[in-house]
Amino acid sequence: MDKRVILAVAGSGKTSYIIDSLRSSERSLVVTYTENNYKNLYNRIASEYGCVPDRIRLYTYFSFLYSFCLRPFLADELGIRGINWDEPPNYTRRIKRTDNQYYLNKRQRLYYNRMAGLLQIKGVVPDIKRRLSKYFDNFFVDEVQDFAGHDYNFLCDLPSANVCTVLLGDFWQHTYDTSRDGNVNKNLHKDLASYKCKLKGQGYEVDVTSLGKSYRCSPTVSSNRHHQTVLSISSEISLFFE
Repeated sequence: MDKRVILAVAGSGKTSYIIDSLRSSERSLVVTYTENNYKNLYNRIASEYGCVPDRIRLYTYFSFLYSFCLRPFLADELGIRGINWDEPPNYTRRIKRTDNQYYLNKRQRLYYNRMAGLLQIKGVVPDIKRRLSKYFDNFFVDEVQDFAGHDYNFLCDLPSANVCTVLLGDFWQHTYDTSRDGNVNKNLHKDLASYKCKLKGQGYEVDVTSLGKSYRCSPTVSSNRHHQTVLSISSEISLFFE
């Protein structure tokens, strides 16, 4: 079962790769971080098929986390009433991680940056893997370079799911973080080698060749980024070649 991280430079065709990998006969889940990329993917899929096929599901990351992962397993138990997009107050850091109030505000809304951590502390990640395997054959995650905090740890827990999993991103384009929570993965994006080694240690293969050519950036920029990527990880990671 394919479990890959495709490291790609800007403009190398990550969206096209996802679109070309989709099959109307297969059940595919596509998750991306930003609303803009969600709209881009939605329009490209609809253009390819005339509509978004029933067997293809597209989510923004937090919609996926809340609707697909949290609600089926924890909504009733915790009385969840939505998501709180504000940063948790400082006093919550003194609350035990096993206490529900670390993850929920007084209106029973989940702190967005702790949702993935809640899934792990409640032990429902194995249930999510089974749910993924039940409903999908393929799982694509775009903009993976912006996954941080508990969200990065959550992605690292998923490779053992019985579903073809492909993560795509450009480490050098890291701009935003899906979430931050104290020191959780605070230095994640400061060192590419350790970043990729962690993924490999969780069962992902690393592919730096499939999308190594940019159709947007100049050859100098793209080749420099690609060269830095290979040099940074080659001494510590066995590269996966298609």
